[in-house]
Amino acid sequence: MLGPTTIGIIAVVRNAKTVFGRDEVKIIKNKTVQVSALIAAMGLVALPMSSAQADIWWPGISDDGGTGGGTGGETAGGTYDEGFNDGMQTCQDDPGACNISLNQFAGNSGFGETEPNDKAFSADGLVQGENYHGNSFDYFDEDWYYIQTTKNNQNITVSFAGEIEGAGWLISVRDAAGNIIATYDSAATSIEAEGTATSSERTIVVTAGNPGTYYITVQPYEEGTGESEGTYKSYKIAAVLSDPGQTSPNPDTNFMDVELEPNDTKSQATALSSTTNMFAYFDKVPASATTFHFDSDWFKYRSNGNEILNLRMCSKESCGRSEQSEVSTTEFTRIWHLTIVNAGGQVLLDGPIQPGQSVNAAITFSGDYYINFGTENTGESVCPSPAECEPAQEVPIVHDASGAYNFTVTGTSLSPTTP
Repeated sequence: MLGPTTIGIIAVVRNAKTVFGRDEVKIIKNKTVQVSALIAAMGLVALPMSSAQADIWWPGISDDGGTGGGTGGETAGGTYDEGFNDGMQTCQDDPGACNISLNQFAGNSGFGETEPNDKAFSADGLVQGENYHGNSFDYFDEDWYYIQTTKNNQNITVSFAGEIEGAGWLISVRDAAGNIIATYDSAATSIEAEGTATSSERTIVVTAGNPGTYYITVQPYEEGTGESEGTYKSYKIAAVLSDPGQTSPNPDTNFMDVELEPNDTKSQATALSSTTNMFAYFDKVPASATTFHFDSDWFKYRSNGNEILNLRMCSKESCGRSEQSEVSTTEFTRIWHLTIVNAGGQVLLDGPIQPGQSVNAAITFSGDYYINFGTENTGESVCPSPAECEPAQEVPIVHDASGAYNFTVTGTSLSPTTP
């Protein structure tokens, strides 16, 4: 369809013979040719160009390109063709010079990712129900988006559709700390419509326990940076929130923690939470050519009382020793001495513990309870020198439990079985 500017120019040119001189008409003619040529080149005119030009009188142009004048219905000559081509090329090279912008012809392309958005702090916020288009440059281009829930147990529904050529994406939902709650493979369900490119479409639903910020990440799951291995793949993603009506309590989504050194005394104890996996390191320092000073790690658990406290060693991952050549690579050769006491020093549990082992301690009263990992004696001893020595001079031999370890405490909060 011709725009109002072009129609106005054509109307003026029709009357140019009687209103303007030859120079003024030539300027208007050239502008009209440029705009008409561009519109025709872009395929935007429903009517044939000949019908639009039939009523235009072309001053100074004859059928053979001379200086004569053509009349309505006649075809312009060589001079016109030359100007037509020049005008079309000028506007194609620089549409702005012809006051033509892309949004005059293309619809709203929707929302899009803002690069770089490879980290949580630069994530793009998703407007509910709106499609966002994104691109994956290579395997290392992980795109981050976020959405904010407003109440407990809201469902986050993620809709994903992307072009795949033998590969797809990993779509992950993360909590505010970046911990992965769920991960999906977009290529697990794919469709291929006749005459269209292969695409991957997936709808996933994740229930977010607590209100707050949740991240959605998109990353090609194949490695490499080749043209066929993750370069320049495009996709669309959208997310909406819904209320499932769920009323069950929410678990603590803080999955892990780490000890804070120094924690060698009760006053320096690192705080623990129920169901949260704690990662720690049991250190050793040489005391002599044959002996070591070993670490003593203290942790503190706050209880409301009337519960069973369960402690499991190496619950999240292996506590193997393969990185230390001087000790066995079998993790079950490591033995710690575990002690659990209350704030007044009363002992609840005292004894050895190994990887994979689980122990229980009964907690009656509310308050702080302390967990200590130290060295476990082997029952043997040696003298500090080859000569015979008195028992008081003997040095006990302990199990070498140095290195990284992890454990989880879980409180039951059960009511007492007796009044």
